[in-house]
This record gives sequence, C-alpha cells and structure tokens, in this order.
Amino acid sequence: MRRLRGLLALVATGTLLVGGAGCAHVGNYLGLKSQDESEVQRAAFEEEIPNAPPDPKNPGQLKLAYARWMEESGNVDEARNQYTAVRSEEPKNVDAILGLARVDLASGKHVEAEQGFQRALKLDPESPLAHHGLARCYAVQKRWTEAVAELNTAVLADPTNNNFRYDLAVAMAHTGDIDGALPHFVRVVGDAKAHYNVGLILKDEGQTAAAKKHLSLALTKDPHLEEAEHWLRRIQAAEPNAMRSPQHSLSQQPAPSRDISLTTATQREQRANQHQAGSL
Repeated sequence: MRRLRGLLALVATGTLLVGGAGCAHVGNYLGLKSQDESEVQRAAFEEEIPNAPPDPKNPGQLKLAYARWMEESGNVDEARNQYTAVRSEEPKNVDAILGLARVDLASGKHVEAEQGFQRALKLDPESPLAHHGLARCYAVQKRWTEAVAELNTAVLADPTNNNFRYDLAVAMAHTGDIDGALPHFVRVVGDAKAHYNVGLILKDEGQTAAAKKHLSLALTKDPHLEEAEHWLRRIQAAEPNAMRSPQHSLSQQPAPSRDISLTTATQREQRANQHQAGSL
C-alpha cells in the first residue's frame, strides 16, 4: 500500500491544496511498540493510507487526505481542523470520526477518543480500523483484556494485516496469555524476536524470571540478537548476586556448594560424640 509518500507527492504537485492553511509541521508518529526498543514499542497501530489518491474533484476526500497527512506529521491541531470541517459537512463520515478519535487519543483525551471510536463502530460495526483504534485507546490505558477483544475482531476482519496481528500479540502477552501471543509474534517477526518481545513485555510487567527465560530463548534461536543480550544483562545487573539464575547468566562465578553447612554440622556432632565416648 502507498503511504505518506503518495500524499507528499500530491502536495508537491499542487494537487492537494485545501482551505484552512497552516504551517505544516513535519514530525513523527504515534505507536503501540518494536524491536529497537522492543518490537513491542514501535511497530503498532500504524494504519495505512488507501492505495488510490484522493479525487481532486471531491473536496471532502482532499480534506481527509490533508488531515491524515497533518496527523502523520504530528500537526494534530491542523488535523483536527480538517477532520472537523469534513464532519461538519458529513456528520456520518466514518473516516472523519475515526480521524478525530485518533487526534483525541494523540492529545491524551482518552474519554473523548473512546467515545469517537464507539461512534464510528455504531455507524460501521465491521470496521477493522475502528476496532483497532478502540483497542489502541484501551492499550494506552493498560486495559489489556478489552484491547485483546477488539484486536481479535480486527484480525478476524483483516487477517493479512500484520500491524493488527502484532498488536494482538502485544496485548495478549500483557494479559499473561504468552502461549496465545507467541504464534502471532512468530508469524509477524519470526521465532527469535517473538521470544525477545515476550521477554521485554514480561520485564515491564515485573516478571523478571520469566523475562530472562524468554530473552535466553531468543539468544538461543539467534545468538546475534544484540538487543536480547543487552536486556538480559541489564536484568541480571539489577538483581542481587544470590538471586541470579545460573541457567540464564551470560557469565558468572561458580556457585558455592549448598551442603557446606550440613557437612560442618555433621562434623561437629561426630566430634561431640567422640569427646563424650572418650570421657566415659
């Protein structure tokens, strides 16, 4: 699918000239999350722009395309203006409603965003983008069980969308359903990175023993996965020496024998018996 480059090309040729001018602020994007931080932290909730460019004879489509460009560029105020303009002309335009909901979410207005996604679903109950957007709203509030339900619906509606499937894996892992999450991760990012992602999610959830297990599995499956080694070392460095698990350590000193105290106690008892026999 064609993404932001297509819109930029339209702007460059003068095709995408719309009323409501403002300074185009080119910036970053918003996301559920990936492999540099964790394949968990980046590559989520990216929704693709349709293949076909907007019809220049349709002002509503042009405004929506411009609004989406502003949204992707980080200029949420101008995006809101354009989505609002479309909705004032077409109150039931689902794309405009979804756009406003995404802008609300990017602005930290979780209640308004949730209401917007729910409004879109009332108009189009089968919309995978609406279910995905609502899941995103739940995810940023750590309402993971609700996010899983919406993402399951989105994946069923669009099984080939790897963003939806990846985000489903993230949400499932956060609910503790690791066995359910792993096949989705494997399908999108491969075996080693699947365990890496699970490891980082478990780390974030405070389950360090399980996190080390999956980071170690990631390294077993791909010894060159530096991110997994980095996080495994960081987890180990934060633990007291006595709490470190030998099977997960990358390097460590030999553990002391655990039967020293028992041997010493036995020796003391033998000496006491010998002393008592001698005195008799």
